[in-house]
Amino acid sequence: MPDIQCESHRNEQQASPGLTLVHNPRRLMDSAEFGPIPEPASLDRPQISELVAEVNRLYRVGGLQTALAIGRYVIAACFSGDTTRVRDPRRHPNSFRELAAREDLMVTASYLFNAVAVTEQFTLLPAAIAEALPFTHHRRLLVVHDPDAKLELAHLALDRAWSTRELASAIDDQMAQMSVSRVGRPKMPNFVRAIRLLEAATTLLEDSEDWEADMTRYTFSASAPIVERANMVLAKLSPTIERLNLLVYGNDEAEGV
Repeated sequence: MPDIQCESHRNEQQASPGLTLVHNPRRLMDSAEFGPIPEPASLDRPQISELVAEVNRLYRVGGLQTALAIGRYVIAACFSGDTTRVRDPRRHPNSFRELAAREDLMVTASYLFNAVAVTEQFTLLPAAIAEALPFTHHRRLLVVHDPDAKLELAHLALDRAWSTRELASAIDDQMAQMSVSRVGRPKMPNFVRAIRLLEAATTLLEDSEDWEADMTRYTFSASAPIVERANMVLAKLSPTIERLNLLVYGNDEAEGV
């Protein structure tokens, strides 16, 4: 595998062979320094195993710096440094999908996607703001696609010391205002609305500082029906996602090719 540049703010962290830790958060994305970005190369199973081992090594504790270290490593290894591919799931290389599906990976597929997405988002915000926001805040901001709105919310989150819940509420309010202002635009398809709601729900459930604290206030008899409802929803969701894959990608994607 080629040498991979990856950033970590922990000076004492040592890189494995082929991995150089750098301190400039934007260095990986600087095409002027690294030259033209090539198409992502396909990786064989031993190379994917190397990626798994390195991601597992980097994942020692949670937090922003760990996510950025993993994100930059994966973007360099799977995306050839091309962050535009991160924004469009249809352009995710097969190597990234194979990595996310590995059972011996210590992080979930959702965490891996969030890590690369937050890494890409990190380059869009001023350094002082991006570095001051915690990982949970960065995750919340992923659903905000307008750069100006993203920057404004990030500013407010720091200036007003918002919790993740307060930031999520502000994002919901802003999206509601944007929806009201879209007079005359075509109605958003139901499946797009549903996927966005699922994205928001996944982010909320992954926010351990929120839902794990909430669970302590529930008895088993109160929480069991809720979990059962979640299982029923997931059972209905799988064939729906398969149908969407077939409509968007065709038979190859539906068959996992």
